[in-house]
Amino acid sequence: MHQNQPFGLAPYINEQVQSIGTRMKIKSIEREYEDGRMDIKTEALGLYKMDTYVHPMEDKLYAGAETTNYSYDKDSDLNLASEIRDKMKAIYDILQIDQRLPAPELLLTYHIAHNIGWNLQEEYHLLCMKKEFDRQIQVLRQISLITPKIKTAEQVKSKALMNGEYRSYRSPTDF
Repeated sequence: MHQNQPFGLAPYINEQVQSIGTRMKIKSIEREYEDGRMDIKTEALGLYKMDTYVHPMEDKLYAGAETTNYSYDKDSDLNLASEIRDKMKAIYDILQIDQRLPAPELLLTYHIAHNIGWNLQEEYHLLCMKKEFDRQIQVLRQISLITPKIKTAEQVKSKALMNGEYRSYRSPTDF
């Protein structure tokens, strides 16, 4: 942290450390606690693949690994990015979430992967995909699956909030 060194964040799924992770950098320390914990802001620098994993490292209280860069394609299909952005905006509008999305030319699937109802294993599968185009197709499939469910949930919510009261209901036979 004091030397501005990057560190790895490895997903832990099904009680196992996964081999593909995210290289991170600490941007700022937001809060320090008496017990030594900290709230930090980080920035993702890229992906890595673990070649060896040691837990704990010699003379350390934490794990370490030998890693190599895990290259992945960020080349996005602009039409798909626009479609993803529009559909996510519609979901956010339905849910009344005030969330800004990057412009289509800057939008990567990683920006929204946490927001579309996947479990950790599904998110990890997306992380490991080499091509942004393939990730875009997966994200669009998931958005297509969750959108009708979100609309139905909002309809249920609206009816539940009425609590059985139909004050504004007017019979079609009442002239």
